[in-house]
Parts: sequence; C-alpha cells; structure tokens
Amino acid sequence: MLRSVTEQSNYLTPVLVGSAGVCPVCFGAMPASSEQCGNCVDALNRTKGKGQVADVVTPLTYRLGYTSDNQAAHDLRAYKSPRPSSEAQLRLTCLFWYFCGRHLTCVKKRLGISGFTHVAFVPSTRRPGSVHPLQSMLSPMIPLPRAELVLNAGIDPNRRSVHTEWFTAKPVTPVDERPTAVLLIDDTWVSGARAQSAAHCLKNAGAERVATLVLARQVNPDYEPAKPLLAELKGASYDPDSCVWH
Repeated sequence: MLRSVTEQSNYLTPVLVGSAGVCPVCFGAMPASSEQCGNCVDALNRTKGKGQVADVVTPLTYRLGYTSDNQAAHDLRAYKSPRPSSEAQLRLTCLFWYFCGRHLTCVKKRLGISGFTHVAFVPSTRRPGSVHPLQSMLSPMIPLPRAELVLNAGIDPNRRSVHTEWFTAKPVTPVDERPTAVLLIDDTWVSGARAQSAAHCLKNAGAERVATLVLARQVNPDYEPAKPLLAELKGASYDPDSCVWH
C-alpha cells in the first residue's frame, strides 16, 4: 500500500488550505472576497440554512480539469469504465485506505466524535438501480453498518445544485450510546450537488453527524477565480502524511 501511494505522490495534486480564494467548506476555488463558494452557499439556502448538509467535507486530492490526460484523472475514470481498470482500482483503493489509516482520526476530531457508526456511498445518478463502482470496490472492507441511499431517478442526473428529494434512505438508527455519525464517500466533488443532497437525506433520516470524504475535488481551470489557486499549486507536491485538517 505504502509503495503504491508513494508512487502516486509523484502526480497527485495536494489540496490547498487557508488560502484566499479557497472555499473553507469544499476547498474549491471562489472569489477572494467571498466567505464561501457559491455552490456551498446555495446548498445551505436550498436546505433552508439549517445545517442539513455535510458537517465536514474532506477531499484527498484535487483533480485539475476534465480530461484524462494525467494519471490521477485517468484513474478516476478508468476504475469505473465499462471495462474497469484493475490497476486504477488498486491505486485508488490504496490511496483511500492509506488516507483512512493516517487521517480518519483527524476527520473524527474535526467532527467531534469518537467514531463513525455508519457508512454510506453517494449513488450513481447516471446508472439508476446499479451499485456505484466505488461502493463495490470499498464497501466489503469497511466494518460499519451501511446507510443505504436510494436514487430518485426522476431528478435530472446532470443537475448542478442540491435537490432535497434526490435520494431517500431508511432511518439511521443508533447502534450504541454514541451519536449517529455517517461517513459518506464519493469519488469526485464537482459542484457538490450530489454529495450534499445525499448528506441532507442522511440528516433527515436521523444522522446527527455526516462527514463527506471524496477522493478528488474537481477544479475547473477555465473558472477565473481558480487561476490564483492553480498558480499557487505550481510546484506543490502531494504529501500523503498530511491532510486538510492537519
């Protein structure tokens, strides 16, 4: 695992923290004068500003652009292609588990919990009725009860804003005396619409805390406010022993 992650560090892009123009919620680009990016503000507004979205968002890396002309972007597409790449699946699995081993404690500390009680995966909106490839890949190794999210196929899969009825879930009930805390997992955060819609659903189903963990936070190089972020990333190296919380 360590060998794989070390090799990936040669091409992975680190996530910026605390820089002007970086959203403190999702770590995406935003105008330097803003307190949060427009998508995160919109998510709160659409859930009536009651905090019914993820309490913590933790991206492992950035994905720059929308093409697959670099290894990181290639893996995020190839692991779930019609003919999935076993090599890409292995690299992403190693990256996920190394992060969990080193940094899941940081996420729990940020969330103010001693441990997660459930795990959930954001369903695929383009493959209704099918299990998301990320869930198939990671779920068997996660020893937590699953909070199952069900897609409402009537919502446009290309939607770029939160929809409070995009998913449904059975009640998230306590497993012991701890507060119900769900680790919500997705591969890529673009606008956050799917992940925040899923987090909203889990909160309404009884989850007291939701932490969203994404393999990559998408950055659009054509977005003008992203240019300072991209400039700061030039020459930056990925350190698998660091995360956005320490």
